[in-house]
Amino acid sequence: MSNKGLQKLTLTETIEKEGTYLVKALYKVKDDIAEAEARNLLLRIADFGGKLYHENEKQIEGNETIKALWNGLNDELLEAFDKTPQTFRTLLRIDMPSMRHQRWERNHSFILSTISSITLEDGRAPDIRRICAKTGLSRQTVSKHLNGFKRSEYYQDHLDTYKMLEKRVLDKMYRLVMNESDVRAAKIFLDYLKTTTDKAGVTNNSYTQNNFIQVNGLKFTEEQIVSLPEDQQLKITRYLLKTISKKQ
Repeated sequence: MSNKGLQKLTLTETIEKEGTYLVKALYKVKDDIAEAEARNLLLRIADFGGKLYHENEKQIEGNETIKALWNGLNDELLEAFDKTPQTFRTLLRIDMPSMRHQRWERNHSFILSTISSITLEDGRAPDIRRICAKTGLSRQTVSKHLNGFKRSEYYQDHLDTYKMLEKRVLDKMYRLVMNESDVRAAKIFLDYLKTTTDKAGVTNNSYTQNNFIQVNGLKFTEEQIVSLPEDQQLKITRYLLKTISKKQ
């Protein structure tokens, strides 16, 4: 046997060899697979995703190349699971809706953080090639996610979560304006009012319409408000806040 055959595999080689084998094994699963064989395959996948990762977590997370390889193979595994026969999934009680959700969340997180970090480094958004290289995800996966994430039910879940936080944020802004005379908070609140006052039920004396805010019959454009002294901006914002409080 050659010296190369006796050499211990590096972590990169181990991840690539085992991950590739498991992906291929999933694609080869047939309807008539024996239960014992199915469970052995699932246990091996669990060892790959759990034991191998936890034993080498620092090396994987600390090396961009290894991390990209790891991410890419795990995504391929999730995709391969989606292609297995229904009998195999039923046999192992695999929850595919949950697995698809998990895959979407992982990919969304990877792609979003990669776009953010590269944009900060380069001063411009990265192309798909760079996103793929950094995340380890295939070009098809990245393209599909970028083109369709806004239509995804999972993305709507994210938006609903932020909507639940809206009132808490507005309460904080209210306190900053009314109690601490925070000018930045006042400006942000005015921007918010300009687009959402109708939803708050504010009409007649104080409301936003098109590109102006109306207070007691007087119309103020955004440019006029921004050009006012800070104390005047605060007065306008406080007046609007009091009006909203009375209407609610």
